[in-house]
Amino acid sequence: MIQSLAFVMTDRCSSSCRICCYSCTPAGKRLLAKRRMKEYIDQAHEIKSIKNVSFSGGEAMMHYDQLKECVAHAAGLGFNTALVTNCFWAADHDKGRGMMSGLVDAGLKQVYISLDKYHQEYVSVETVRKAMRILID
Repeated sequence: MIQSLAFVMTDRCSSSCRICCYSCTPAGKRLLAKRRMKEYIDQAHEIKSIKNVSFSGGEAMMHYDQLKECVAHAAGLGFNTALVTNCFWAADHDKGRGMMSGLVDAGLKQVYISLDKYHQEYVSVETVRKAMRILID
């Protein structure tokens, strides 16, 4: 039984991890169209077993406005929404807090953090700690 719809929104990322299965980089240009994402979310709504919609990339937060709009669309249909992120956005605490607050207001329910030695080459553990503090506030 299918329970989740997962979007790999983009191949653009703040990092260039050697192990990335999608070969994402800051130069990535591909982005799934917002209109298509909303269509897929609407179609998923017709499949009663699907309860979750998640967003990742690359780094979905690099397309914040589109991410926020699609989170709101999915949440508005009653889906549990999730984001997979490397937390680069938390380097600036106030900006990061504002971004995350906007996503929570849009209906984001869960955040999954990508953290390993490959991600740490680009995003420090301290930045991830800042993100965690933002997320628990």
